[in-house]
Amino acid sequence: MGFQKEDNSTKILRALKTLFFLITILLSLLFFSAPILLAIADALLPSALLSTLLHPDSLSFKSLSSHLQNYHFSSSLVDIPLISISRSAILICFYSLCNGPKLSRGPYLAAVMACSLISVAFVAVKAWCVFGEMMTSKGERAMEMGLFICSLFLGVAHIVVAYRGSCRERRKLRVYEIDIEAVWACHQGLLRYKNIALEGKNYNINSITARRFFPSPLDSPFSSGCRSPSVKSFPSFVSSALSTAASNSLGVEAAEFIEASKHGNLVPLSRCIFGDQLDPILAYRCLVKENDWDSPSFLFESVESNSQGRYSVVGAQPTMEIVAKENKINILDHKKGRLTEEFVDDPFTIPIKISEKWKPKSIGGLPDTFCGGWVGYFSYDTMRYVEGKKLPFSGAPKDDRNLADFHLGLYDEVVVFDHVEKKVCIILWVELDGFLSVENAYEDGVKRLDNLARKFQDGDHPRLSPGFVNLNTRQFGPSLKKSNMTSDSYKEAVLRAKEHILAGDIFQIVLSQRFEYRTFANPFEIYRALRIVNPSPYMAYLQARGCTLVGSSPEILTRVKKNKIVNRPLAGTVRRGKTEKEDEMLEKQLLDDAKQCAEHIMLVDLARNDVGKVSKNSSVKVEKLMNIERYSHVMHISSTVTGELHDHLTSWDVLQAALPVGTVSGAPKVKAMELIDELETTRRGPYSGGFGTVSFNGDMDIALALRTIVFPTSAHYDTMYSYKDVNQRREWIAHLQAGAGIVADSSPEDEHQECQNKAAALARAIALAESAFVNK
Repeated sequence: MGFQKEDNSTKILRALKTLFFLITILLSLLFFSAPILLAIADALLPSALLSTLLHPDSLSFKSLSSHLQNYHFSSSLVDIPLISISRSAILICFYSLCNGPKLSRGPYLAAVMACSLISVAFVAVKAWCVFGEMMTSKGERAMEMGLFICSLFLGVAHIVVAYRGSCRERRKLRVYEIDIEAVWACHQGLLRYKNIALEGKNYNINSITARRFFPSPLDSPFSSGCRSPSVKSFPSFVSSALSTAASNSLGVEAAEFIEASKHGNLVPLSRCIFGDQLDPILAYRCLVKENDWDSPSFLFESVESNSQGRYSVVGAQPTMEIVAKENKINILDHKKGRLTEEFVDDPFTIPIKISEKWKPKSIGGLPDTFCGGWVGYFSYDTMRYVEGKKLPFSGAPKDDRNLADFHLGLYDEVVVFDHVEKKVCIILWVELDGFLSVENAYEDGVKRLDNLARKFQDGDHPRLSPGFVNLNTRQFGPSLKKSNMTSDSYKEAVLRAKEHILAGDIFQIVLSQRFEYRTFANPFEIYRALRIVNPSPYMAYLQARGCTLVGSSPEILTRVKKNKIVNRPLAGTVRRGKTEKEDEMLEKQLLDDAKQCAEHIMLVDLARNDVGKVSKNSSVKVEKLMNIERYSHVMHISSTVTGELHDHLTSWDVLQAALPVGTVSGAPKVKAMELIDELETTRRGPYSGGFGTVSFNGDMDIALALRTIVFPTSAHYDTMYSYKDVNQRREWIAHLQAGAGIVADSSPEDEHQECQNKAAALARAIALAESAFVNK
């Protein structure tokens, strides 16, 4: 098939047809740049172009056979569509083979590279050979040149699409994966250059016709898993049109949503329901199935009868998780189905970088508490990220549980209970960067919010065991005999610590030991019992990767709200009296105890130092000094230290400065922690670290991980898979860790007994859960 002469009218007609065909097909490639669809276009486009070059009387099988028989490399064009068809067939075969369960991206990418490069090289050499003849035709062979360009473009496009869809995204190969970024680039180009000539006619592409020619991919059946550019990229006239239309048709909430979208990229939607038929325990069970122990989730509440006990918060199914183990970070992005592994010196930089992308803008009256963001725990060992030179991981005690140093889940769906107003707020945050229009973002958010609310409004709620038992919580718990340190070894550690105190190395140190309790009561049942046995302002049930925490912390580790830092050292303890008069007498005895008051003042100085590291000059204040706070079973001496956060710092810096607080380490803090590494036998893990929340707006509320039971859920523990014969209950290992503050006149026997007494208070909850749910 050589170059054939044609008259001027036929040439013009075919040129217009070819131009129209090229523009429409190439634009559609930007839409459907999926491997299979691209291969189909590759097979059809050169063939269609070639058909426009042939005279109508040449379109027959006999004529094509004749051209093949008379094939000449430097003049025939019939080989170009054959190359495209063969290339497409090979790539479709490899795609089908490599898109199975094993997801063999390597062979698929190798086949794409080989086929595309060979075919591109062939067409390039052929173009060079026939280039002279095409030039002698003095520009009359534009269609032939377009055929070469088209084939070369398609060969390169195969490589680009394959790598964008497989290598960079690191996800399952999809037959109908649309490259939204390419669509968006085309969309923006059409909006910028409104007049486009198609088939010799001018079409004015305004914001409405652009949406008709290029509909939102989220309305398409091919849209699953697609990434989208920010909605903030819309031209101003498009955003304005959408805002006006949505405001008129979708109601007041939509109007508020659209207005908020102009000032941020993260906007909440909420629904409030009556709280008289639902409580936090039942709400958590509505979100997390009874035997789903590996699903990250949380239930935070306060059961003290004061203002701190107004709210309870429940959340499940985080959109992202960050798991840090020393300097190795795993980022699990559940939205994109992607796992990323990184090695960094300071893992805190990961959530900081992710949080910097958010510009939250609230609408409506959300509760004055955590309404969405990061939730998780920070172990005692996270202080090594800050003090890595003096306290490296290599010098830490034995890591016998292999728990994460910190685990964070990103929760964009939470349920908040307001116990004062007796209502339940169901809150969902919509990330606008995932949508091409604010209208689509709002509609998707409303749909998701309704689905979430339906879980609580349906009458078929899960049933919870009533747990019939004699709730005599004053009786003492079982004795704890198994510890990671023997009685003699702990007492020896106390004596060695006193030697350092007398030598002037430290003033005080907190030495802890970890007790083990095996039980057939599950962690959630134990949490229900702990709410009765030891209610506190910071109750927590937290399922994380590798462990579950059941805690009743009495104090905060640190808090940041609207750039105000709060640190509340809590030290000095006495039991509650049976009457108000006895309470007052015990309060006076506590404040008259010189030893306990001196320890408390020392911890206040440490708190002032921690807050001062991240506060503006002259903003650190001791707002309350040595006040008595009453809790369910004990009374504590409490002080409040505040400061104003530096403009260039965040709440994450405040957390790093506070971890760990002097209450659980000693003074001076760094030297005390060096001695803890020497004297304790195993890593502390979550104990003496913190658990809590970091909101989308940067507010932070972290409780100190004391009075917290740790249930390892790793397969490392074989007993995790043993069952009781009667009711197929799993046996759990509960770790109860407690410490005692060592000073110059401490008695080793008394400090050991103090650890046992503190741990036994938690063991009471386990014994109660066994009585109520296991041995009923």
